[in-house]
Amino acid sequence: MGRIRSVIATVALAVLAFGSVPTAANASADCGTIEFKSVDEAGDLLPGGAYAGLSCTRFNNDPDWTCIDLNEYEWFQRTNDAPSFDSLRKSGVSNKFTRVMDMEGTWAEPSQHCIVLQQTYAPAGYVGSTEPMAACAGPGGWTAENAQAAGFTYTMPDGQVASGDGGWTATNTEVDGVKSTVLQIVNKVGTSPIEPTPAEIPLTDDSGPRIGYVVFRKVDELGNLLPGGHFVGESCTRRDGEQNWQCESLNDYSWFEREPMADDYGDTPPSLFTAGAADQFHVDIPMRASTWGPNAPIEHCIHIAETEAPAGYEIQPGMTTVCLGPGGWTVENAIAAGWEDPTGDWTVTNSHTVVNLSTTLTLVNPKIETEEPTPTTPTETVVPVPPAGGGTPTATPVETTKPVAAGNLAATGAGEFVPIGLAGAAILAPSALILLRRRASE
Repeated sequence: MGRIRSVIATVALAVLAFGSVPTAANASADCGTIEFKSVDEAGDLLPGGAYAGLSCTRFNNDPDWTCIDLNEYEWFQRTNDAPSFDSLRKSGVSNKFTRVMDMEGTWAEPSQHCIVLQQTYAPAGYVGSTEPMAACAGPGGWTAENAQAAGFTYTMPDGQVASGDGGWTATNTEVDGVKSTVLQIVNKVGTSPIEPTPAEIPLTDDSGPRIGYVVFRKVDELGNLLPGGHFVGESCTRRDGEQNWQCESLNDYSWFEREPMADDYGDTPPSLFTAGAADQFHVDIPMRASTWGPNAPIEHCIHIAETEAPAGYEIQPGMTTVCLGPGGWTVENAIAAGWEDPTGDWTVTNSHTVVNLSTTLTLVNPKIETEEPTPTTPTETVVPVPPAGGGTPTATPVETTKPVAAGNLAATGAGEFVPIGLAGAAILAPSALILLRRRASE
């Protein structure tokens, strides 16, 4: 094969210096779109596993190929808390290749651009294939045949040579002039070697993580993303240790706390308002490059606070300030930079492993407790009964006696006493009782 020059180290430094995901490059429409997928036997996306990948280009059929390690890019196989983030490891699909990489060649001419893919570990509980693939753009799309026609091969660190399909399949389609390619590996249920615990990237001043993803998350007490509410935020920078900070409002960006607008590819990112998370900070905010090393300068800070909680939840208004420097984005760096009361109500997590380079600021909204009404024992409804002799009805039960004809009272010898049911009436109306007795004795 032709000579392969690796520019992995220099490209890695350039990428990290300006954020973990470069701005979209000149993605050639003639190369179409490309997705890398890991699926199970049913064709469903299968997160997990570990991968190696290369993007290799040449110019004018030069025998020398220049290769870039895809593991320098978050979207290939790293993970983070961003809800809109996809990678082979996080969701089973990586779809940013043609958005980020400079593309060379077309589907109609000799190959100038090739891709190498290898699964180094299958997802837990599955068996894939560690055999690497080499596919190049050319007649018919991205194929192993184009790689063989170009004489392209690549020797992987484990000694295997990528020269054909390997354990992957390539599917190329063109509909109404729109080209698309899927490079896919199928994993079967089974037992395979388990990936070792990802190692942390050393925090040094000369290398290691620089920016990474910054994700804002708002959750309930169970950790579920919680849409709604309103927020204020600022991104503040300074240069060379100056005392004055230049700040811009994050509220000027729709992805922060409003209804986001679609990007150039038609995708609508989440926001704290619509999804309970915002993950576009690194895309739109000019970043002050800095390592996470022990002597890193503190030149970029973030302020964030909640101004209105979602309905039914308690507001957490304390403003948090974090600054990029030793150890990542931390409150301690904010204190060192001179910001007052930076702790606030948000918690901060920095991850710097080989598969996760990100910072997450999380706010927890407790649910408002509502008092349950005290249960009461139902009471019997009393029907008002008018008192004897008329008058205003009363709710107090009054015992009544069925009216008896005067003649009947005399026949029973009752003329000598007063019926019990009339005793109360006798006390209140003696003249009526005397009249009744006189009539009974007649």
